[in-house]
Amino acid sequence: SSSFSFSRASAASLSSWMLGRATTTATTAAAVRSKSTMILDQPFPSIVIGPERSIEPQGSFAEAQAQFLDPDPDMVETLRDGLLKTNMGIVAHYYMDVELQGVLQALKQSHPLLEHRIGIADSLKMGDLAVQ
Repeated sequence: SSSFSFSRASAASLSSWMLGRATTTATTAAAVRSKSTMILDQPFPSIVIGPERSIEPQGSFAEAQAQFLDPDPDMVETLRDGLLKTNMGIVAHYYMDVELQGVLQALKQSHPLLEHRIGIADSLKMGDLAVQ
């Protein structure tokens, strides 16, 4: 049979370590609760479209997105005229700048010939659109 001896110094060291771990765990749990409360207090980022196309952005991210829903008409017109004149199209990725997405969406709706010549998609669909 083997024997195990545990000194008072070892017990004190173990006790101190356990107290430190308990304090760290309690501090971490408090931080998580605090962060969760902050997150839950903010609205989920969304853009609410109401009657007569009224727009109500909910949260700072949605506010940033909403400011580009009505892009500069001169920019849209310039691009539209250039694309129609050159018989070209545009294919762009979903992860691009929100301002460019707004311009391209408006451009896509600005002329019937551009409806199928402007594409905003993921990488796979971009390849399909480019071939068309």
